[in-house]
Amino acid sequence: MRTYFRGVAYINTDVCMSGPILEPVASPTLMDILVPATKDLFSPEDETKNYYDWWKTWSEEGDNFDPEVSPFVGSGSDHASFIFYAGIPVLDIMFQEDRKRYPDIGGYPAYHTGFETFDLVDKVYDANFTIFGACAQLNLRIGLELAETELLPLKMEPYATVMENGAKVLNETGILQKLTDLQIDTSFFIEAIQEFRSAAEGFDHLTSGSNSLSELEIRVLNDQMRGFEKTFLLYEGEYYSDIQHLVTKTIPICHSGLPDRIQYRHVITAPSLFDAYGGAAFPGLGDLLYKLEQIPVREVSEDYTRVVKQIKKHVSDIMIIIKRASHFLRPIKIYHTTANSGVIFQSNLFFSTLIIILTAYFVN
Repeated sequence: MRTYFRGVAYINTDVCMSGPILEPVASPTLMDILVPATKDLFSPEDETKNYYDWWKTWSEEGDNFDPEVSPFVGSGSDHASFIFYAGIPVLDIMFQEDRKRYPDIGGYPAYHTGFETFDLVDKVYDANFTIFGACAQLNLRIGLELAETELLPLKMEPYATVMENGAKVLNETGILQKLTDLQIDTSFFIEAIQEFRSAAEGFDHLTSGSNSLSELEIRVLNDQMRGFEKTFLLYEGEYYSDIQHLVTKTIPICHSGLPDRIQYRHVITAPSLFDAYGGAAFPGLGDLLYKLEQIPVREVSEDYTRVVKQIKKHVSDIMIIIKRASHFLRPIKIYHTTANSGVIFQSNLFFSTLIIILTAYFVN
C-alpha cells in the first residue's frame, strides 16, 4: 500500500547489456531526466569522453543529435504492474547491440541459456564489465536525483507529445475515420488532448521556477506529480476515484481496465492485444476495432452491436481521463492563515470532479 501511494518511479533493468548502445524506454514524465544523466558516465571506448559525447559521435548526427527515448513501455519485464496497474512511472534502462557495426544481429546468442555465465560476460561480451558499470552508474545517478532533489524532476509536456503523435497515427491509419463511420464524434477527443497540452505546459512552467517556491508549495507540487500517472488508469464507473483513494488511503479493488484485459488499466500507453512486449498509444481503440472487423455478420449481429457499444464507451473513457489529467495539473491555491496557526488549502479537485461527472453524463 505504501508503494502504491508514495511511489515516485520504478527503475527497471532486466537485460543490462547486449551491446554498448543505450536504448532506454521510459514513461513520458521521466524522459527528460535520462539523457542529461549520461553526461556523468564514462564512454565504453574512451574514458576521456563522457557517454553522451561518445553516443553523439556514434550517431553521426553531430549537433542534430537527439537521443530517442521510447515512451512505449512493454510488459516483458518486472516493471509492468507498476505502470499499467498501479500508475507509477517507470524507466527501463538497457544497452543494446551496435546495429551499425553488426546490422544482422538481433540479440546475443547465449540469451537465456546455460552458457550465459559470469566468465562469458567478462571475457567476451563486456570485458572488465565496462557497460555493466555504466548501467549501474546510470541507475544510481537517476535514483539519486529522484530521491535527493527537493522538487521532483518530472515533466508533463512529453505526455502531450505522446498523445498528439498517437492521435496522428490513429488518423493516418484510418482509425479516426472508422470511428466517424460508426457515428462517433472524435472532436471531443482531439479537444481534450489540446486542453491537456495547455495544462501540461502551464504545470511545467510553474515547476521550472522552483527557486521562488515555498517549502509548502514544493510539497503540494510533489504530491501532484506523484499522483499524476494514476489519472490515466481506468476504473469502471469511477472517473474520480484516484482522488478519492489518495484521500482515503485505500487501494482500489476493481475488475476493469482496457477492454477484455483487466491487468492493463493505463489507457494512454500500454501493450496492444497483439504485442505484449511492445507498446502503443491508445491501444484499446485498435484492439476493439480489430475485434469488430473479425465479426463475420455485421450490423444485424448482437456481437457487432455489443462491440460498437464498447468502442463508444472507450472513446468516452479516453476523453474523460485526459480531461481528468488536465484538471489534476491545475494549480492548487494555498491560503496562509495568520499567526502561524496553520494553512488552508483551496483545491480545484471538487470542481474538476463535478466537470468530469457532467461530461460523462452528456457524452454517454
